[in-house]
Amino acid sequence: MVSAWPLATFDHRLAMRFLRVYSHPIEKVFDAVSTGAQLDAWMMPECRVERRMGGAWSMSFANPDPSKVVTGAILAWRPPFLVDYGGMRFELQGLSNGGCRLDFIQSFADGDQIEPRDGPGEDQPAGPTSPWRPGFLAGFHMMLDGLGRFLDGRPDPISFIDGVHAYHRGVQSSDDLAMTALYREHIAEHCPAR
Repeated sequence: MVSAWPLATFDHRLAMRFLRVYSHPIEKVFDAVSTGAQLDAWMMPECRVERRMGGAWSMSFANPDPSKVVTGAILAWRPPFLVDYGGMRFELQGLSNGGCRLDFIQSFADGDQIEPRDGPGEDQPAGPTSPWRPGFLAGFHMMLDGLGRFLDGRPDPISFIDGVHAYHRGVQSSDDLAMTALYREHIAEHCPAR
């Protein structure tokens, strides 16, 4: 099974929303999305987070090239309900059953430079001005699935090849390939024109 969760939906051409519901308290989920060591465990290393409004953060997404590290300052911080890294926003809502709803919004600013890339899942089904690449969205989809397993206390072993996550080298599992194909079709059919 690729994933039990539906594909992300478009808020608009430059923003997509992933929805998850976890059976864990909101505070536990918030810590998992706002603490560097926990992000390292379920998303991808290496993450650093100063847990406060305006705090510095950096994420390498397992890329060993220091020039590829993504950095920024926290734009919104309201524990345990919200952390916004600027382009990666986690909105949390406690549920009456003790669980937590998580909305993860991935977004780009209008006019962001979108450069062509070569590799599996790096195509742009909505055209060259669209930031959405099927492999990119499939990766976040599956990482959010992995967050559920991490919260359950059964984290996925992260496969590395020379210190880099396997899919960065084009080594993809059948689930990765299937999810990438689903997102390719989803982007082509549903990405708003503007």
